[in-house]
Amino acid sequence: RIETKRTLGFYRNCATRQERPELEGHDLTSLLKMPESEWSHAAVTTWNPGNYSVRSERWRYIRYATGEEELYDHETDPNEWHNLAANATFAETKRRLAWHLPASVRSESRQE
Repeated sequence: RIETKRTLGFYRNCATRQERPELEGHDLTSLLKMPESEWSHAAVTTWNPGNYSVRSERWRYIRYATGEEELYDHETDPNEWHNLAANATFAETKRRLAWHLPASVRSESRQE
């Protein structure tokens, strides 16, 4: 679905044209040519310094600059009313989604 095929990848794709290989993200050229093709990458958005959201087909994981986290299962909670981040059952889901954060953010969280 096209919803998760945006953000850092789009910026990376535009920046590639400007020869900025140091930027993270996925090249969207093939997806732009064939919108119905498979896409296994999560969408990462950011707002204000240090605040990130990772959206997969099922989950949204949010990490704030303060270190606070939110996790929502859009399959069972599409309105994001029940934050699952503190539930240990979902620790692996959070870890998997956090892997999509920019490398600088991932390394900062490992140092804490």
